[in-house]
Amino acid sequence: MARKPLAHGHRPARPEWIVEDPDFTAEREATVLELLSDSPVPAPRLLAADPDGALCDVPTLLITRLPGRPPALPRNMDSFLAQLAQVLSDIHAVSESAREQIPSYRNYHDLRSATPLQWARRPKRWERALELASAEPPPGPRCFIHRDYHPENTLWSRGKLTGVVDWTSGSWGPAAVDVAHMRWNLALTYGLDVADEFLRLHRSLGSDVSDDQHYWDIVSVLDLVFDLDPYDWPRFDLERLQRYVESVVTSVDGY
Repeated sequence: MARKPLAHGHRPARPEWIVEDPDFTAEREATVLELLSDSPVPAPRLLAADPDGALCDVPTLLITRLPGRPPALPRNMDSFLAQLAQVLSDIHAVSESAREQIPSYRNYHDLRSATPLQWARRPKRWERALELASAEPPPGPRCFIHRDYHPENTLWSRGKLTGVVDWTSGSWGPAAVDVAHMRWNLALTYGLDVADEFLRLHRSLGSDVSDDQHYWDIVSVLDLVFDLDPYDWPRFDLERLQRYVESVVTSVDGY
C-alpha cells in the first residue's frame, strides 16, 4: 500500500499583513500551489484550503509536509549552487497560464522617492545605487517567479534539495528578480564569490537572464533595506550587505 503524504496546516495569521501586504493572501498562495502541482518543482501540494477563514479561525491551507530542513554550511558548495540554479529554472518554466491567475510583481517601496540611508558607509555609492534603481525597469523576460527565492526558503536532506517553501508572494514578473534575491542572500551568508558563481551556473543552464541583471540586484537589496533596523542585524551582516551593494554598483560603473 502506498504511503499517504504527511500534511500540516499553514496559517498565515500575522495581523499586520492585512495592512502591509494586502495582496499576499492565503487565496493567492493556494493558487500558486495549484499552478505548481504539475511541475517538477519540489513544492508542497495543496490538499485543502479555507482562504477566508470561514471554517477555521484564520485563513488556513492544508499542505503536504516536505522532508528536509533549511541549509547550514553546505559540504559541497558546487552541488548546492547547481541545485538552486536548476530548481529556479524549473520554477521559471511553470506554465504561462500563471500570467492570468496571479498578481504581477511589484516593489515593496517606491525607490524613486527614497533617500540615502543614514547608517550606510560610503554614501556616494548608495546614492548611486538609488539613482540606478530609480530608472524604469528594463524589458527583460517575464515569467512565473517565486519572488522571495533564497536559501532559507529551501529544504535539504543529505545534500539534496527536497523542497521550496513560502509561496505567498508568487508572482508574474522579471526572471531576474529571483536571481537577485538569491544573490544578495548568498553574498550575506557565504560571500560575494558564491553569489557570482550562482549567477554563472544559472546562465549556464540556458536560462533567460536579463542583460540588466545588475538593475534587479540593486532594486532587490534597496527594496529590503528600508525595512531594516541596523541595530537588529549583526555588524558582520551589515558589512557584507554594504560590500555587496558596492560591488554591484562598481560592476555597473566600471570603477
